[in-house]
Amino acid sequence: MSELPPPVEEFQFRDLEGATKEQVKERAEPLVRDLHAFLNQGSCLSDIQSIRREWRLRTRGDLAFGGHDFPTDYEHWYTYNTGGRNEAQFNLGLFPTYLRIGLGFEFTRKNYGDPEHVQAAFGAFREILSQNRGAFNKFAQDNRLRVEWLRADAPRRATLEYLPTRKATEWLLRPRVADWIFVGRLLTREDDMKILGDPVRFKECMESVFGGFKPLWRMAQTEAASWV
Repeated sequence: MSELPPPVEEFQFRDLEGATKEQVKERAEPLVRDLHAFLNQGSCLSDIQSIRREWRLRTRGDLAFGGHDFPTDYEHWYTYNTGGRNEAQFNLGLFPTYLRIGLGFEFTRKNYGDPEHVQAAFGAFREILSQNRGAFNKFAQDNRLRVEWLRADAPRRATLEYLPTRKATEWLLRPRVADWIFVGRLLTREDDMKILGDPVRFKECMESVFGGFKPLWRMAQTEAASWV
């Protein structure tokens, strides 16, 4: 049983520099495989497939994160929970400069996306934030949560935009039109290698972020399921 995540080391950031989708897939596969093993067996997300059955009677398998498969792009890989494409998704992704861990919303139709369902999930999530603003602000401050987002209809390889912790809640309540919105911890290559390289500290960080989002995700998805 994988009680701890694998460390994320300097060479794994370096491997993404200038890497094509195919090169990213080959170089990142061992790390993603071990992250999936931890998320499926030793993390607070290991039971989310059973929770998803509260609003989806049919779910694809019992694993929270699916085997070895994960999407890639130029200099970037990411992974999200099984069935999460059209929901609020627990997302991890690596770039040459940071690793993200948190909750994401993909509003496009790529990869069989259904924007209506994702908009419902995001709308329910925003309602919960509005009703629990003080608690979410504390959660965001305690975990240094930031917003990563991509403008709607942005050109290919467009630059992601970011917001600091102090602006995260306000922006989420009044967001710009976007193809992608993510809120979570950005662990940087420059400042956070002591966390990323230590499996115990890395687990503590992931559990704090994902554990904090988990009840919000559950409430949002339950509400959204009644809308669409």
